[in-house]
Amino acid sequence: MRIKRTISILAGSILAATQTASAGNIHSEVARIVNGSESSTSQWPFMTALVMKDTSAAMSQFCGGSFIGGRYVLTAAHCVEGLKAGEIDVSIGLTHLSQEKTEARRVGVQAIYTHDDYGNSANDIAVLELEETVDASSIALASQADAGALIAGDAMTVIGWGNKSATGSDFPETLNYVSMPFVDLSTCQALGGNYAGIGEDSLCVGLKQGGKDACQGDSGGPLVREVNGHYKQFGIVSWGAGCAQPDAYGVYTNVGYFSGNGWLGKFTSGVSFTQKTRLTARNINSALRLPVRNLGSEPFEITRIEAPEGVFIVGNSCFSTLYQNSDCEIDVKVNPDLVDPDVNTISVQVYTSHSKADELKMNLIFAQ
Repeated sequence: MRIKRTISILAGSILAATQTASAGNIHSEVARIVNGSESSTSQWPFMTALVMKDTSAAMSQFCGGSFIGGRYVLTAAHCVEGLKAGEIDVSIGLTHLSQEKTEARRVGVQAIYTHDDYGNSANDIAVLELEETVDASSIALASQADAGALIAGDAMTVIGWGNKSATGSDFPETLNYVSMPFVDLSTCQALGGNYAGIGEDSLCVGLKQGGKDACQGDSGGPLVREVNGHYKQFGIVSWGAGCAQPDAYGVYTNVGYFSGNGWLGKFTSGVSFTQKTRLTARNINSALRLPVRNLGSEPFEITRIEAPEGVFIVGNSCFSTLYQNSDCEIDVKVNPDLVDPDVNTISVQVYTSHSKADELKMNLIFAQ
């Protein structure tokens, strides 16, 4: 199997980040564009490169993503697993990795939101909240109805800077793309193995005989289809068995599924918070400040805060309506002696009156 993330950085000071690319799960199978075509400059203006902070795109591009408007980039959860927001940037509108300064808009990442139920092959989706609103071309997202209307054979296009060789190493400097047919879910599941467990949160694309595919380095990038003269994003590069192999379709996160169930709306609503906070050693008490910001236009209130055993709320400024560009803070102390020693993650639940983001789950993760 292959995962579609790769971090190839020569700078010694950042070399440690490459360790995050080794995941002992289904995503050890990486993705690239095999037997595709080179893109012309600005052909895919929403295309986004995920890169390491303080390092050029040519040196550190490790995954793809798509700019979906405002201050948000869509990518795969396995691309950002184990990374902190402050460790990465995005480069929006890039075609040639070596031309980042003239082609793209580079922006820092302020928050990372991954699906709470992300697993080896399910819910492989993440939203990156940027440090600022970006004025750039964005890609429209497929609705649940759009995804449901797909039929076997519909042409889909995947885009990325991944390895072009199914058997060696040939990473391009120029963005590539390839078109392949949509494969219905039952046909994909019939391949057996890991494919048998694919659910409605995923799409399959590819040729039964192989020969074209996404692969290592393409992870997180968009799968698009032209609808009524305009492109929409239907998928996110996730995983597959090998690269461009026969009887091994590529598996993509189903964007329409997450549009329909409200997940994407929640994490692009302008309600900003820290989803994951990593704690120090288990035997040390921690004092944390958990901010909530309103970056959107809908005012909302914090209606309730629930803390688990071992977590104490010692300060709270979230007692009035949060209007656009306002924020508040919740101060907590964690006493690990009062937390079940077999539990590695505890969560502070914050409930709001927001129409899309009515529950914010702030996960506190003990160091292993």
